[in-house]
Amino acid sequence: MVNKIVHWFSLERPKQGGVTRDVILFTGVVAGTVGQWAFASVQVGKFGWHGLVLGLIASIVTFPVIYYNAGLNQNKLSFVKWCVAFQNGFFWPAILGQIAKGFK
Repeated sequence: MVNKIVHWFSLERPKQGGVTRDVILFTGVVAGTVGQWAFASVQVGKFGWHGLVLGLIASIVTFPVIYYNAGLNQNKLSFVKWCVAFQNGFFWPAILGQIAKGFK
């Protein structure tokens, strides 16, 4: 079970003679999450860490699903794939913030 989780989150893709991992895409996820958090925090004027933490968790957990279901594992690493990772990271803090506003 642990091996399956490690393989899932290491973003493996087929390569002649085995597999390669695109873990570097998680830098895009983190950069997007931090970027959205900083952008929203500057607009509001206060920096709440809970939004950053929740955004990171949601982004990191959901990105492998997008990676595999969108077929990003079929091609080699590229800047476009990194931008998709950044977009995923940027999206989650924004949507979680809107959901939180709905509960207030």
